[in-house]
Amino acid sequence: MKKLLIFLFVLAFSFSIMGTANATLTGFYLGPDHFVYDSDLGITWDDTAHSTMSWYDTNTWINSLNSSHFGGVTDNGWRLPTTPGIAGFTDDGEMGHLFYDELGGVANVSIADTHNSNYALFTNLQSYVYWSGSEYVPGPGLAWYFNFGDGSRYALSDSVNFVYALAVHEGDIGAASMPEPATMLLLGLGLIGLAGVRRKFKK
Repeated sequence: MKKLLIFLFVLAFSFSIMGTANATLTGFYLGPDHFVYDSDLGITWDDTAHSTMSWYDTNTWINSLNSSHFGGVTDNGWRLPTTPGIAGFTDDGEMGHLFYDELGGVANVSIADTHNSNYALFTNLQSYVYWSGSEYVPGPGLAWYFNFGDGSRYALSDSVNFVYALAVHEGDIGAASMPEPATMLLLGLGLIGLAGVRRKFKK
């Protein structure tokens, strides 16, 4: 019994180390909806499928997520991801960070063609353009987008309706509902310990 307990403690410790060394993206489901948490930026990406829409319709959609407490959150924290107001191919902003740093994207190449293993964590990410939460200040009627088809960001008329959207929320919205492997192991250790004490008293 003592050897078993020592083994399980070592196993639990190993899992806790693995938890800090794992990739910075974690995919998970809450009910039927899929999300991806980025521990680098401390945000959760919504990965549910939906149709393309205009920038204004996208903001209406964001409001509907907040009013319906999407993902179980009640703080009205869903928003469009950030993109700096500078055209080009860099990893600045949340979508740029996702494309280049987390998914291993390459400038002028579709994320569907060049990526790392993190790409498989997203089930609905399209190699296409996505709205950001920023309007193009110098020109009225324009908003910034990020293109997962080539890693670029530019401004586009906010009335066009062929652009996708990704919603983000600060923090890990799935943390409260998903116990870590180490936590589960420690719970198991406690149960085994109780069983051992019970057996000892029976003797």
